[in-house]
Amino acid sequence: MAEEKKSNTYNIVVAASIVLSVAFVVTLKDRETEHLNYQASKSVEEEAKGFEGRKDFNNVFE
Repeated sequence: MAEEKKSNTYNIVVAASIVLSVAFVVTLKDRETEHLNYQASKSVEEEAKGFEGRKDFNNVFE
């Protein structure tokens, strides 16, 4: 009797999904902490000057 070869496509798909998931999590974790290095050392006055020309899109009328 001839033995049939088992298809291991399912195992390959699962393994590839696990590898990609781990790679994406590691990448996102690196990017998550990256923004902590971008802290601006602006004073309140400098920040207020930056927002002077900004249009307010809140529809709250007081």
